Amino acid sequence: MLTVVARLALAANASDGLFIPTSDMSFPRYASTAAVLSDGSVLAYGPSHDGDAYDPAAGTWSATAPIPGARFNGHLFALPDGGALLVGGDPTDARTVCYRPATKTWAWGSALHASRRFEQAAAMADGRILVAGGFGADAAPTTSAEVYDPATGAFTATGSLPRPRAGGIAERLSDGRVLIAGGVDASGNGDPCAVLYSPTTGSFSGGGCFAAATHGRFMPAAARLHDGRVIVLGGQTYYQGSTRLAPDAEVYNPATNGWTARTASTRFEHTLTALDDGRALAIGGVGDWNQPLAQTEVFDPNLDAFRPGPSLVVARYGHTATVLPGGRVLVAGGRISANEWTTSAEVFLGDALFSAGFE
Repeated sequence: MLTVVARLALAANASDGLFIPTSDMSFPRYASTAAVLSDGSVLAYGPSHDGDAYDPAAGTWSATAPIPGARFNGHLFALPDGGALLVGGDPTDARTVCYRPATKTWAWGSALHASRRFEQAAAMADGRILVAGGFGADAAPTTSAEVYDPATGAFTATGSLPRPRAGGIAERLSDGRVLIAGGVDASGNGDPCAVLYSPTTGSFSGGGCFAAATHGRFMPAAARLHDGRVIVLGGQTYYQGSTRLAPDAEVYNPATNGWTARTASTRFEHTLTALDDGRALAIGGVGDWNQPLAQTEVFDPNLDAFRPGPSLVVARYGHTATVLPGGRVLVAGGRISANEWTTSAEVFLGDALFSAGFE
């Protein structure tokens, strides 16, 4: 079956790569999170009693031990000691969860200063982790932010966001600052303007506002290109109680602190992944008809535009997309319909010409 899929995709669009199936996870996962650990394995966690570990060399998953507390829409970060930290994902429980790969076990970790869900979080260049905003125990977005230091295993409060925000993106820039964009504010409206966090001063400053998405974007996807620019794609707009899917994409230029709009397909609960070759790959999500998408799009920085990419083996949304060594991308889990989560996974091969030998 893999041979047939690979040959058909190779003939269709060899230059853009293709997707091939890999083994299934132990449990269906949706709104999950994943991270590449220092040993090269991929840890995936979704709202369930355990996680899954993927071995890229063998192409197989194995279940982890039970997790002490389920999380939904949290953030998973690899740690320097080889483990991982699961942050947020629970608006009433501020505790984090630590993973130990040697035993495939989870344990409670240090607590955040504030419980959060749909928080903005990013790993910084020095290994610390910024966690900002999110919905708190009162179900309202917060302005508070904090930083986790793996060296001490503790969170420290840092500067506050200029405005309450939840459901946005956090992307580290080439100069070490963190761009936070999108999300909704305390009134339930989308926030169209970005903010920038400086790890040096521990403070936030104003960022440029979206060029086209004047009502903001809730749960967009983002990726940083090799040239330092950041693409923010899709999501939902919230304005005066109404919602709709956000069209197109926006590109942030740190040199100008400004945004420019780009044409792209409408997507929500999708992923956007920076590839080793400098492109960015938009995967899955739901479109205008609220159906899972098999279509992908490739942002080509040479063209400064999106164009169609290879199709997924399984249309899905709410999945994870994790970059593996060699330019591959592991796509796992998600929903395949309104009522069905999936255990299926597949791997994107960036160069389909190579896949003939891989096959």
